[in-house]
Amino acid sequence: AEARSSGIATLWLEPGSTYAFIPALKLYESAGFVVFGPFADYRLDPFSVFSEVASNPSMADVAQGVAAFKAGKHDSLIALGGGSAMDAAKGISLAAIDGQGLQRFEWSQVIAHYPTLTDFPRLGLPPLIALPTTAGTGSELGREAVLTQSEENVKRVISHPELLPATVILDPVLTRGLPPTLTAATGMDALTHHIEAFCS
Repeated sequence: AEARSSGIATLWLEPGSTYAFIPALKLYESAGFVVFGPFADYRLDPFSVFSEVASNPSMADVAQGVAAFKAGKHDSLIALGGGSAMDAAKGISLAAIDGQGLQRFEWSQVIAHYPTLTDFPRLGLPPLIALPTTAGTGSELGREAVLTQSEENVKRVISHPELLPATVILDPVLTRGLPPTLTAATGMDALTHHIEAFCS
């Protein structure tokens, strides 16, 4: 099946696959930025939309996403949005397969037990397709997810080689409807990453 949306000519979904769509923020939906109307023209009965993602996604957000992912009997995910959507999707992908994955592959555990990429166990995570709508964090090209442990008010870095998206669709048109404040913030984020890389 194919679906047309602003900035994407055709999006092909593998026959027999079901997808959980994860838009970045409710802000996008309320602003009319994320429009799923074009999908209504196609028989995509198995897909569902999960949008309960905070601007700093939490472990609780991921737990909700895992429940929705399993309830829909999905086998893959599409993350549409900025770093928050990417990180939440990665967390859902991991926790849906390994219930202790967010703890097992937290950064301190990774350093202690998985010194190289070949040391990680093969998990067979659901494939993730990333459609970034910002030009900031670059999470679509990373093997990490940053998730907030709300009760401790601490951000945790989760890492596993299979968190790297299987496919990334980069379309600058998807960034055009972003509110100016988010465009500026993500632009500064990208600049900061470059300065850090240059100075380190």
